[in-house]
Amino acid sequence: LKDLIILQGRNLYPQDVERAVEGCHAAIRKSCVAAFSVEVKEQERLVVVAEIERTHRKIDCGPVFQAIRKALADELEVIPYSIQL
Repeated sequence: LKDLIILQGRNLYPQDVERAVEGCHAAIRKSCVAAFSVEVKEQERLVVVAEIERTHRKIDCGPVFQAIRKALADELEVIPYSIQL
C-alpha cells in the first residue's frame, strides 16, 4: 500500500532492501524478493520474503538466512524482523 518502510525514524525503500537480498546468495531467485513492513507492538518491523531457486530447494537454509542478515546489516544497516523463504 505504500512505497516506503519507516524503521526507527529511518526511511527505507523496499526496492533497496530487495536488491540487497537478491544479490547476497546464489540460492535466492532473482526478481523474486519482496520487502514490506508489519506493525508489531505499535512499531514498524521489516519482513523479507524470498523465493529459492528450484536447484537449491533441498539445501540447508541457515547460510541463506545468514547471508540475508549480513547483506542488510552491511548495506542498509537494518536487521529484519522476519525472513521467509
